[in-house]
Amino acid sequence: MTKQDVLNASGSDHAFTDWLGFELDHEDVTDPHTGTIKFENVPGDGGGLTFAGIDQSSHQKFPFSHPTPEAVVNEYTDDWLKSSADRLPAPVGATVANYSVNCGESEAARLLQMAVHAAPDGVIGPQTLSLVKQWASPQQLALKIVDLADIHYEHLADNNSRLRQFLHGWLNRDADLRTFDKNSLSNA
Repeated sequence: MTKQDVLNASGSDHAFTDWLGFELDHEDVTDPHTGTIKFENVPGDGGGLTFAGIDQSSHQKFPFSHPTPEAVVNEYTDDWLKSSADRLPAPVGATVANYSVNCGESEAARLLQMAVHAAPDGVIGPQTLSLVKQWASPQQLALKIVDLADIHYEHLADNNSRLRQFLHGWLNRDADLRTFDKNSLSNA
């Protein structure tokens, strides 16, 4: 299966498909000779066996023995919906969904809440959504969330030597997310 196979199975929601492409660019490991997505198991990453960024530790119902493009899309759709990306303006939804995948749903919600000055309880509810709507520029809000994530990742790396090996990759991903966020509205 290739990244394009997954994107072809993703449906007609352009915001979701664009975000899924970004996630796969940063989550999957592709064989350079065949272009197919490979399994991985990175030492120090607690997720264990991973396919297309879907780790066995937190996706126990995923069919790791016979993954399909539809199964990959289903897992990412769950992440998209759990992060409330479908209820947030572009590019805020994609940004929060990215951190839901990379940091967990609660941490993604806290990053959004800190950006809009809501109580960071880790749950996106009516108050958080109302504060998001008050932002004149969703793009600037998305970029503020990325800035807060940089600080979060640096804090993680400073306080956990096992995670320090991932800091460079996290910050590079955030740099790519800034570009994605800046381009998302012009591509809408």
